[in-house]
Amino acid sequence: MTKNEKRTLLVIIIIAVVFSTIAFVVPFIKNSVFWISYVFAIIAVLVQLYILKSAFGKGESQKSKFYGFPIARIGAIYQVAQLILSLIFMTFSTKAPIWIAIVLYVVILGIAAIGFVAADMVRDEVEKQDIKIETDIACISKLRTISASLVELSSENEIKHLLQELADEFRYSDPVSSDATEIIENELEELLQVLQNTVIEAKNDETTILCKKIIIRLIERNRICKAYKKR
Repeated sequence: MTKNEKRTLLVIIIIAVVFSTIAFVVPFIKNSVFWISYVFAIIAVLVQLYILKSAFGKGESQKSKFYGFPIARIGAIYQVAQLILSLIFMTFSTKAPIWIAIVLYVVILGIAAIGFVAADMVRDEVEKQDIKIETDIACISKLRTISASLVELSSENEIKHLLQELADEFRYSDPVSSDATEIIENELEELLQVLQNTVIEAKNDETTILCKKIIIRLIERNRICKAYKKR
């Protein structure tokens, strides 16, 4: 067990012990309503082990753990609600019909379970979209890095200025790629590799021609991105 898991287990044990102490020290009537209330209260406490594990144990990243807070919140609300209801029914155990207690306990457990499943589904979908976005912007991020690195390869002001303009074009381009832009982005990467060689070899005329060609293809790529988003 990790340190956080040990701490979580300790807190849950403390809550169970405190509740049990209250339940058995306070002179409640130990009838069927009491025992049903006690069992559901302990279930609400112990189920937090699974809820917290599901909320914060799926991923190691801070973002993944952040997305788990709504799930943990549902578990905490359920636990508090169940403990309070259990104490209320224990207090009035001689007057409260057992069927009312069971129905209420099952209903709040069902609501909590539905909320947990829904929150978990939303978290999975959000994480899936995050992964997709990171994948979609990976290509243009790579091209931006390559284009920016070319600026320092030339010592001639005119060429350096031209390369800076090219890097700026990439910087302000649409960051999100798609299947429709894959071919042209592969071409842009190849052209940048060729451009890198011409800059290193100080072939200024070829460098100028390549920069203009890359910018034209980049503009075309951005038009495809814009058209793709309108679908």
